[in-house]
Amino acid sequence: MPPLIGIIEGFDWPSTQALDGHWGELRSEERIYLLAAMHTWGYDTFVYDPRALRERNADPVAMLRDPAHWPATFDVARDHGVSFVWGLAPDAVDSASLMDGVERLIDLGAEGVALLFDDEAAADPEKQVRAQGHLARNVEARFPGVVKAFRSGCWRPGDDGAGTIPELLDDELPQSVALIWSGGSDNSVVRRIGLPELDRRSVWVWDRGLGAEASRGDGLRIEPLDGRRTEDLADLGAWLLEIPYPLDLALPSIAASGVAATGDPGDVNEVMVKAWGRWFHDVEDEALGLLLDVLRGRCGPETLTEHARIALRSKPSLRPLVDGLVEPPPSLA
Repeated sequence: MPPLIGIIEGFDWPSTQALDGHWGELRSEERIYLLAAMHTWGYDTFVYDPRALRERNADPVAMLRDPAHWPATFDVARDHGVSFVWGLAPDAVDSASLMDGVERLIDLGAEGVALLFDDEAAADPEKQVRAQGHLARNVEARFPGVVKAFRSGCWRPGDDGAGTIPELLDDELPQSVALIWSGGSDNSVVRRIGLPELDRRSVWVWDRGLGAEASRGDGLRIEPLDGRRTEDLADLGAWLLEIPYPLDLALPSIAASGVAATGDPGDVNEVMVKAWGRWFHDVEDEALGLLLDVLRGRCGPETLTEHARIALRSKPSLRPLVDGLVEPPPSLA
């Protein structure tokens, strides 16, 4: 069975790095656009877990501070064949609050939840794992099929002294719940290296290969991630790509990585161009000028010229900048 191919809104976007006053998570209109577009790039799963907002998002009252847009968001995901999974970072001893939160999410239209426990291990990790597993079983018993995946901070693949924790996790969790691998020293590795064979268990890899912040010039990618082809992902239950912020600068690599993982790698350049097509219409001239300047030297002349053509269709006033960016100057045709 082929793996799920997904996107995680899981970056840690602190208020100190706000862009135009916004931080923490995608804007609702950005998320809806991504949900409507991502299936065409090969993605079928979306996990919502912005780390800067985990405390709020684990509270059944505060997590949906603007609930009006969430039913529409879940509808868009469902209409476009995307499974929307809400990440919860629960307290293992506060099952009542967790149950309330899960129930509210289901009522609003979320397809499922992922239980993402804190990264800190207790003094007795085996006891901690059993408590976490007990909570997962309780949620699954009350809401069958809703818990899609689970992560425990007690163990990461490759940890020294992990002992029997992986097998204990396998024993404690319901068989239908996937185990998330989000650790290890090399976030670019997506194969099940260091992970014991868990015959009954689906394993989801949380891939941070794109980096958290696309707005840094040295962090911007205009190509798909390496080593994420179909054959690289074959033995996984799911490959989940954590997207950077802001979304607009990351769109080409997100789109291209999905196509490279699921489709014809020869389509990658065309997909990257299309992924930016809509955004060029909405961005301010100054921001687009900065973007095109960053593109200089980061992609081949053919791809760069095509980006410039799209820019000129949307913003003819950028002709002086584009004329100096590509040679020969692109036609508006």
